[in-house]
Amino acid sequence: MNTLITEVKEAADSHEVDRLSAACTALIAQLPQEESLIDVETARDILGALRKSRRFEHMRSVAEAIVREGCEDPQVKRQYAQALIESGETTPAIGVLDQLIPTLNQDPLEQAEIYGLKGRAWKEIALSAKRIEQKANAFKEAHQAYHAGYELDREKNLIWHGINLVAIANADRVGALELSVKDEAIEIANRIVDFVDNAQAEEPDAWNFASAGEALVALGRTDESLEWFKKYVAHEKTDAFELAGTIRQLKELYNLEEVDGGTELLAPLRARLLQMPGGNFTLSNSELREMSQVGVDQFQKVLGSTGTKTYEWMMRALNCAGSVALISANGEGIGTGFLVLGSDLDPRLGDELFVLTNSHVVSDPPQHGAASIDDVSITFELANKHGRQEQIFGIEKIVWGSPPDQHDVSILKLTPDPSESFLHLPLARDLPLIEGGDIQRVYIIGHPRGGKISFSLEDNELLDYDMAVVKHADTFTACRVHYRAPTEPGSSGSPVFNGNWKTIALHHMGGESIPRLNGRSGTYAANEGIWLQSIVRAIRHVENL
Repeated sequence: MNTLITEVKEAADSHEVDRLSAACTALIAQLPQEESLIDVETARDILGALRKSRRFEHMRSVAEAIVREGCEDPQVKRQYAQALIESGETTPAIGVLDQLIPTLNQDPLEQAEIYGLKGRAWKEIALSAKRIEQKANAFKEAHQAYHAGYELDREKNLIWHGINLVAIANADRVGALELSVKDEAIEIANRIVDFVDNAQAEEPDAWNFASAGEALVALGRTDESLEWFKKYVAHEKTDAFELAGTIRQLKELYNLEEVDGGTELLAPLRARLLQMPGGNFTLSNSELREMSQVGVDQFQKVLGSTGTKTYEWMMRALNCAGSVALISANGEGIGTGFLVLGSDLDPRLGDELFVLTNSHVVSDPPQHGAASIDDVSITFELANKHGRQEQIFGIEKIVWGSPPDQHDVSILKLTPDPSESFLHLPLARDLPLIEGGDIQRVYIIGHPRGGKISFSLEDNELLDYDMAVVKHADTFTACRVHYRAPTEPGSSGSPVFNGNWKTIALHHMGGESIPRLNGRSGTYAANEGIWLQSIVRAIRHVENL
């Protein structure tokens, strides 16, 4: 049993999802075979390790098994409820929490945790609800839960439960809450600002800074909030998970994009998130256009000394996004492509622009489930960002292609010719060095599930690539590149970028059990692209284009 417990915790710290799944499955199977219940401290430790690594599906399964075996520990059940919430199962989570509340009369700290989680579960329901009655009820329940936690200790719970009471009052646009609730929210917001202002010299807590900024937004003092968010972003304990939650709260609960100065606050926060390990967001065409119009001075106000560098980095990313295409077949998005300069691939292709995508997305004749060139249309979602009218392009022909089991690429000649109106993506000559211990990051821009354009950066580590192919310039085989940036269907054909926003690979697949490269045994969770320079080598080896 101890060996299994150690394996679960070690696997949780690794990126090997298949290893973690196997360890959790073995532990769950072993629990009923034990003569006694698992030790409470051990159970908490296991679930804490899974929570820290944000493996919430595994956390839910293990917690459920421990509770099923008879564990009555409130912390274990609370962790089970959190795993359910993180997995999108809010209603079962509320049921678990409601059963816990009557048992905790002598433990105000644990009560505060329970009420906070219950408030969050109802908040999630309120944000996703479509019917007004359902949304109104969820807001009432969320307010009641947060208020119960707040009343346990108005000082200690001011920042957590208090700021959420402010957020719920601001988010209620269906008239669910009474006017007195709105008045109390204003009073709490002012108290939060005063508290953080007085406490910052003694206790420079990251969440305090975020809460003060949020409270000022609620009070209509967005300009004053910038200084607090600047401190929050600069704090060493502010990670991508926390920042993403703050951005979501500002957008969804405060409708910040409709508030004067709101976009000017969100843009640098999103840009900073984009640079952080674990950062990820999806934006619409209009949101990206608004983000591109925010000036460097605003980035400096929110991000301080790093503002100019972050602004320039973000502008390169947005310019790259303008060259990324949505590929549709019969009106449905099926994949992604991107514009490249012909001469970057082969001098014989000249200065014309072509779209690169996977052959399993588009091929002629269709193969491996690919669409026919006659059924495909191509659009560039961010065309209007550069002052161009959105166009729908067809495919004149496929200049060159390679099947999915080789380079998995199709080079598309568009009609009409986009060369005079669009920019191409620059190709990196080399892959980032992965030897020496420094973690290299990669970035993907695509159209997951055929939807809005998305920057994918979560857990975006460059893992490995075919060293033998890279080192031998006279080989024409495909060079596979492995990385962890998460992708969804529709991301096939997306460009993979290095940290300077130069394109290094053509994304083409991913999975939980991808065979390791360079003779290493075993599998791991990874995504796979094809190194663009290996595609260039193959094209230049072809006699006739």
